[in-house]
Amino acid sequence: MADLEKKLEKAETSLLIMRNVLHTLSPSKTQKYVAIADTLAREVLTSIKERKENLRLRRLALIPIWAFVLGMVSIIAMKRRALKMKRVESNDSP
Repeated sequence: MADLEKKLEKAETSLLIMRNVLHTLSPSKTQKYVAIADTLAREVLTSIKERKENLRLRRLALIPIWAFVLGMVSIIAMKRRALKMKRVESNDSP
């Protein structure tokens, strides 16, 4: 996140400089700073989209893990019940 913040700060600085350059009425100087800010903003947006996609894939990867965990818990619960039933049956018989 620090790298994204630095890029955004650079873009903001570029726009602030551009505001001052606007008073010179020089389109070429203004376009230079606009291009810098635009490039940095696009890089930040691309990075954010990649991170969102990465998080989405991680969440999807958790689905089979949770299914496995729930399956194991249910199997353990069934085994435990079966052992209790065996104990009850062995205690009932003389």
